[in-house]
Amino acid sequence: MLTSTNPIRGQMLDETLALTIEGESYYIPTSFLPNFHGDYPLPTDAQLIILRTPPTIDHVHVNDQALNVYLTDGRLIAAPLAWYPRLALATPAERNDYTVRADGQSLHWPQLDEDIDLEAILIGGRSCESAASIARWLQSR
Repeated sequence: MLTSTNPIRGQMLDETLALTIEGESYYIPTSFLPNFHGDYPLPTDAQLIILRTPPTIDHVHVNDQALNVYLTDGRLIAAPLAWYPRLALATPAERNDYTVRADGQSLHWPQLDEDIDLEAILIGGRSCESAASIARWLQSR
């Protein structure tokens, strides 16, 4: 809770929004900003969590129900496979052919032309790919 009458100051630094609140500095990736929408304000009890050390991906396991992402800090984050149509429609061999990007923040499936960011998984982000795009992709396989 903000108790100071000092204003919040902010500036853009490359791909980051730098905020100063009550003398403390916070850095928010600009990729996170689309999650805020003026027509759908955050609830009054919403919290913004700023991590000093972002989590990184160690490995994943995909089964018929879920995308299971194992983080280097020992946590397991699971998301329903239905959220990612290309993974849901893939063979087990295609699901197992993935790479963790060098920064540990994203996954890539070359056979599926699928990329998923850890940030999206953490905030419950589903694939935004349209049904028409999935249909075209299926026809090209």
